[in-house]
Parts: sequence; C-alpha cells; structure tokens
Amino acid sequence: MFENTDNKECLLEAINWTDIVIAKLPNLGVLDTKATLLFKLDRKEEVIKVQTEAIELGKENGMPDIELKDYQDTLKKFKK
Repeated sequence: MFENTDNKECLLEAINWTDIVIAKLPNLGVLDTKATLLFKLDRKEEVIKVQTEAIELGKENGMPDIELKDYQDTLKKFKK
C-alpha cells in the first residue's frame, strides 16, 4: 500500500490493518510496514517508536545483525 498511494484515507486504513496483525502476532515486517505508512503521513514521532520496536523484536528473536541492518538504516532515514 505504501508503495502505491499517497491517499491519506488508504494509508490510515492500511495502518489499521497492521494494528490488527500486530495485536495478534507481533511481526518485524509488519511493524516495519506500519512505520513506513506512518512516515508517509509525516507522523515522525510514531515512526521512530514503531521502527525501534521492530528492531528490538528482531533482536529478541535472534535475527543476525546483518539482517537487522536494513531496518536500522531505515530508522536512520526516518530520523532525518
């Protein structure tokens, strides 16, 4: 969704979908997607929080640093 639209209503609906998934089973990829959707809506404080949660979840699940690097690089982009 975040790749194909800038429509605020669509982005907000997609965030609702990610929240449903995250509530049932927290998932690094879905958290990352939510952060990107929030970024498109210019909700920077939330973006940083959600992307940080994604990284922490990856670490808790034993994801190797090399795989976490993309998520960390995305976080750096979001902080600019």
